[in-house]
Amino acid sequence: MKNILRVILGKNSLVYLSANIITSVVSVLLVLLLTRYLTPEEYGSLGIYLAITNVVLWCLGPGITIRRLYVSSHAKAESISEDLGVFLCLYSLIIILIIAVSLAFGEIIAGWSTIDLWLVVAAIINGFLVSYITVAHALWLMSQSAVLYAFFKILISLVNFGLTTLGVAYFASGWVSAALASLVASFIVVVLCLYIINQQFGIAFVINKVVMRRAIESFLPIIPLNISFAVIGNLGAILVSSYVGMRESGFYVFALQLTAAIPLLYDSIASAILPPLLSCNGSQPISQLRKVEIMFAYAVLLLLATAALILIVPFIINLVFPHVYSVAIPLVICLAIARCIGGIGRPIVEMVVYKKERLTDVAIYYLGVALIYVISTILLLHEYEAIGAAIGLLLGHALRVVVSIFLLKKHN
Repeated sequence: MKNILRVILGKNSLVYLSANIITSVVSVLLVLLLTRYLTPEEYGSLGIYLAITNVVLWCLGPGITIRRLYVSSHAKAESISEDLGVFLCLYSLIIILIIAVSLAFGEIIAGWSTIDLWLVVAAIINGFLVSYITVAHALWLMSQSAVLYAFFKILISLVNFGLTTLGVAYFASGWVSAALASLVASFIVVVLCLYIINQQFGIAFVINKVVMRRAIESFLPIIPLNISFAVIGNLGAILVSSYVGMRESGFYVFALQLTAAIPLLYDSIASAILPPLLSCNGSQPISQLRKVEIMFAYAVLLLLATAALILIVPFIINLVFPHVYSVAIPLVICLAIARCIGGIGRPIVEMVVYKKERLTDVAIYYLGVALIYVISTILLLHEYEAIGAAIGLLLGHALRVVVSIFLLKKHN
């Protein structure tokens, strides 16, 4: 038991946790600032902007691909520098193509998203910038460079908070300034991240058919998988604004941000336990029983933390936030449970993704889960309004956990 706790609460996990505690505090302060200066309708508009950013980030987010390439190169005792250089070139070309398509069909996208076209484009660009940061995060996670991972996570939250405070509180320019603050913060941190990973791992830009083919084969099959994650994790605010209203979407986004401590917690622990579970970066292979024991301890810890959050957050909302946001308390409770279930399933999903060479059938299963999530959420929104989106998210995460366990047993 001591060894299991050492894995879960080891040095790296504590570094991740410390960083996420700081970012959680900054996040709460940011929510407090935004609720003071924005109406629920404006908060809903900001939520749509952030949802578009996150959908783009998750749909093409390279984190999984980079981690797969790292595991593959480590298994072959090879450098990842060439794979990294080729992948970044390929990824940048795809980004340019998608931005061009977005501009060509901008009016349709803007009408669907209910915010101005230039803000839609800004959200898309922001999503791509953040995705470059996930490249660095993935490399630092797999190489167990916990301090770098933590430093840059804190840095982007502080820069974003500072710029948002300047725009919203000082210049009083509304939710648009908060959106642009996020964009500028992402750009600043991307430049620094790319510089550091080039110094640490090397980014070799070479024309090599083998490396190019490996990068393409590692990235393209991941896209359907990423789309399923993007839909379940980030479509809720857009669905609420479309089927219920922007005001209710504001309450939903508010509840999402208050429950962000849960993903930050499981990110801290999962980031530390993934290398041993995947037996990479020098980690010794561990038995299936040991993996089950680690997962069980991880799940219990996450459940206890979620229970504490559910007990505390309603008092915090009534104490420090404007009274109008107290109607979001049921949303906070339901979303906390949903995100806890998603957190419990995260290491299982990661093991499915990394242990399976061909991901086509895995993607089909997860896309099926995403489709069920969208249909069920729309039906629940008609019946229960905004709380229906939270219930839909809970069901979506639960179904993905069940499917992940099935796939893990199937491919073992």
